[in-house]
Amino acid sequence: MSDIKFFIERFDLPRALKDYEAFDDMERSDLSRLFEFLRTEKDVFDRKNTYGHITGSAFLFNHDLSKVLLTHHKKVDKWLQFGGHSDGDENTLRVAYKETMEESGIPDMSLASPGIFDIDIHLFQNKQQKEESHWHFDVRFAFKTNVTKFKVSEESYALEWFDREKFFRPFGNLGLNSRFIRKWEKLLKDQANNLY
Repeated sequence: MSDIKFFIERFDLPRALKDYEAFDDMERSDLSRLFEFLRTEKDVFDRKNTYGHITGSAFLFNHDLSKVLLTHHKKVDKWLQFGGHSDGDENTLRVAYKETMEESGIPDMSLASPGIFDIDIHLFQNKQQKEESHWHFDVRFAFKTNVTKFKVSEESYALEWFDREKFFRPFGNLGLNSRFIRKWEKLLKDQANNLY
């Protein structure tokens, strides 16, 4: 596994966003909104911006990308990728790594694909804490690991490895769209062609 810390030290969000190619029309729209948010708003990495803030998250795959580890998150009661608030940290890759490590108990990870994996803007609502609705400008990465054992954190009800068939099991809203499946398939194809 390559040392992810090497890439974290060199990560620059504005440059990474400029280099990023949106996958479809919805993601192009979200990317445009994110650029506008960065241009017009202050404190974009901080929760004190009550309109919204940039968050960092990651899909954690196993070594051959055949499974993805998801968390049944307590706050929203949905199966999601790992991630969280930036809390002032402008290095979104570091935020995604830190959150993934804390929520999975797995420190040994590498990038499954170079740079940003996905951009998603969604309205966050936490009815349990009666928190005001606000926008999460989520910058997502793809990590992989050789480790199969995980540790469930206090933020989760459970963690589980999903293959693509199990991913579609009708147990509730994953909060993830079909674009993720198409990107997962592209990752597998790129790995088969030794692109990463």
